Amino acid sequence: MIRIKDIARKAEVSPTTVSNVIHGNHKKVSEETVEKVEKLLAEMDYIPSMGARMLAGGSSRVIGILAGEPDEWKHCGEGHAFTNILIRSMESEIYRRNYYMLLHFTETPEEGIQFAATWNVEGLITLGFGTRENEKLQRSCKVPMVSIDTYYEKQKVANVGLDDVNGGYLMAEYLLETGHRRIAFLSDNDIGVDHERWKGVCMACREKGLEERYGCGKGLAQAEGSGKKGSEEHCGCGKGLAQAEGSGKKGSEERYGSEKGLEPSEGNVRKEGSAGGYMQHIIIPKGRKRRIAFYEKNLARLSQEYDALFFASDYYAVEALAGLDDMGIRVPYDVSVAGFDDTESSRMCRPRLTTVHQDVEEKARRAVKKLFEFIQGGREISLADKLPVKLVIRDSVENRRVIVQNE
Repeated sequence: MIRIKDIARKAEVSPTTVSNVIHGNHKKVSEETVEKVEKLLAEMDYIPSMGARMLAGGSSRVIGILAGEPDEWKHCGEGHAFTNILIRSMESEIYRRNYYMLLHFTETPEEGIQFAATWNVEGLITLGFGTRENEKLQRSCKVPMVSIDTYYEKQKVANVGLDDVNGGYLMAEYLLETGHRRIAFLSDNDIGVDHERWKGVCMACREKGLEERYGCGKGLAQAEGSGKKGSEEHCGCGKGLAQAEGSGKKGSEERYGSEKGLEPSEGNVRKEGSAGGYMQHIIIPKGRKRRIAFYEKNLARLSQEYDALFFASDYYAVEALAGLDDMGIRVPYDVSVAGFDDTESSRMCRPRLTTVHQDVEEKARRAVKKLFEFIQGGREISLADKLPVKLVIRDSVENRRVIVQNE
């Protein structure tokens, strides 16, 4: 390994002079010496020590990526294509700017604050944190920061997100136009992006004249181990549906938005309905084992009670497609299935998944670009970017419209 003293000996200058050239302190060094040292650095393949640079108090050239909810994010290689693409794209954009990305999974803002200080990061991008956690991180870390997919009542933290409301609206509108009148929206929570997507579903529902009504969760058959309290994880299901093991838990009120008419009901079930049709929000378990148990107990019933299942992500939709196929339930003939994200799995599964497209790579590019605008001291930088979405129609939704021809 080439050391600074090796370069200094070759250039016949002091190690301090070489260090000044490496760290850009050219005011103390002649142009001739700078050229000679830089040439030797290239010829001898010198690699600077990031640890030494940080100890010296200089620029670390490190961008920290903080991912909340570690149990979900750290297993991204197991099938969460959205997460894989997002992190890979951010790393590429950061490296293109001659910086390095450091990814850290954490459960608390306090751990994130310690991470930022320990590694002397020059900026932070956060994933999977709530509003208050991000605001605390920004106040405490005192470095440029951008969040991804977080909603704020008062925009204090820069964020790059998606037009989630329109995404939910476009899919619900399409399902209604194709003759579906009993539609379930399934997600693992009712905050942030999933709450906004449900709002879009409600908007399309109202435009068709459907009156709002909420399921009360009565008659829920609980599986062994359910009915526990104290967890923030929610598992709601429709009337008469069995809950997966460990479900039925109650949690913090923060997990729900407060828009009038959109509060979740007891049992985490919400319906929008009128004579001959209704829409319902069903909260499914986050943990894969309990989610699969939920599918095994409830998918057959769901396919009978609803004519369309709209999942908040492609990952969950493809998972359900496999479960339905195992049960001999034909998609889209027996029930239509739709997703959100337009990941690679949505094109590879059979039937191919009708979904809502978002440009994940552009989301990563926009977040990194915005962060570097802050690092470089830019002004008049937008605090809230919303990327557009579009409907992608494939094979998993059946056209159920009845066309009557005059004889």
